Amino acid sequence: MLSAADDLFHQPRFQDFTWTETSWWSFYIPEESRLGYLYFIFKPNLGVAQSQVAIWSGHCRDLTETDYWDTQIHLPMPRANLDNLPLASGLSLRVLEPLKRYRVDYDGGRGTELHLEFEALTLPAEASETTLDKGETFAKTFQAMVLIGAWHFDQPVMAKGELILNGERHEVAYPAIRDRSWGPRPETGLRAAAYDQGHFGSDFGFHVLGRLPSLQECPPFEGYILEAGQIHPLTAAKGQCDREGRVPRRIVYELTDSRGKTFVFRGEAMSSLPHTPILNWISYSGLARWECNGRIGWGDFTHTWPIAAIQEERRATLAR
Repeated sequence: MLSAADDLFHQPRFQDFTWTETSWWSFYIPEESRLGYLYFIFKPNLGVAQSQVAIWSGHCRDLTETDYWDTQIHLPMPRANLDNLPLASGLSLRVLEPLKRYRVDYDGGRGTELHLEFEALTLPAEASETTLDKGETFAKTFQAMVLIGAWHFDQPVMAKGELILNGERHEVAYPAIRDRSWGPRPETGLRAAAYDQGHFGSDFGFHVLGRLPSLQECPPFEGYILEAGQIHPLTAAKGQCDREGRVPRRIVYELTDSRGKTFVFRGEAMSSLPHTPILNWISYSGLARWECNGRIGWGDFTHTWPIAAIQEERRATLAR
């Protein structure tokens, strides 16, 4: 059970240099096909922090085509806690009401600022509750996470405020998601994964975390349906993706929740970007326009592969 203390730093159970805490936020401006990622990463046993502010619209071939990009990976670990935390990069986080209301601000000193408040649409969704297969493997993983003090949750939020992009003001007012985790996080031995969501106003949406066994498949192993302020964990899920190279262009999910309700979500990528949120991974992220039962929604996708896995595939192809 989460508590207000989980909006603060957690004491590492051991002096593993890979111990990491994260706080990740997204926001969308659907009418502009624009989205942003705000990423706080902390490695307390190393005494360093990382900050990322990424904003883009349309289909970008590389980082130079984004609207704004500021990643700083060698910041000093702040002395403040997460309830009122400024970073040297100009990105800051405040907890206004634990597990419910937050404020994120940014001023990079180059004519771009962010002033956003995030209000929870429901309680956080913990990974232990939204994993589809709760068999023996899940039980062992869950026990290991509890033993080492690691955890992860997602929370749908309403994002409101303003983006000042290169001196021009843009209003932000659309549901999004925040992601929070803590525990050991090695930067090698990573697996390919899909992290997707869609929001149809504040009363309906979905979130999935999936595998990427092939370029055409993205079956979820964790996720939920949000409806009328309640989280309904998934009990069955299928996912398919059409790509240009590795970039998602169309995504389809068939999701069944704990009530036995089945929904089909069809997404079309309205923006995309290859980037490296973790340096040994390459992610293809963007804003999708989703359709479900005649309703139109918006949300982001991130499909990620370890660079080493892509290199291995390439070597195998060349060897044929």
